[in-house]
Amino acid sequence: MITNVQETLPDFPEPEPAQIDLETVNDRFDFEQDIFNCWHIVNDIKQLYEMVSDRDTSTDDIANVLLGMQTLYDDRFSQLMTNFEQLLTVNGDIR
Repeated sequence: MITNVQETLPDFPEPEPAQIDLETVNDRFDFEQDIFNCWHIVNDIKQLYEMVSDRDTSTDDIANVLLGMQTLYDDRFSQLMTNFEQLLTVNGDIR
C-alpha cells in the first residue's frame, strides 16, 4: 500500500517561464489597430471614385493614386500579418 504519493512520482524539474520581450511584442490591441488601418482602403476607394466621377481626374492621376494605394496597402497588410504571427508565436512556439 502506498502511503505517500510523493514517494512514487518522479522528480520533474520546474518548467522555466517563457521569455517574452514586452517592448517588441505587439498585443491584441495593436493587432486590432492594424485591422482598422486596413479598413482605410474603403475610404480611399470612395475618395478615388469621387475624383473620377466628380472632378474629371486624368488617367495619369488615377494611375498614380492606384499605384500609391497598392504600395500603401501592401505594407499595411504585411504589417497586419506580421503582428498576427507575432501574437500566435512566443519564443518560436505557437501559443
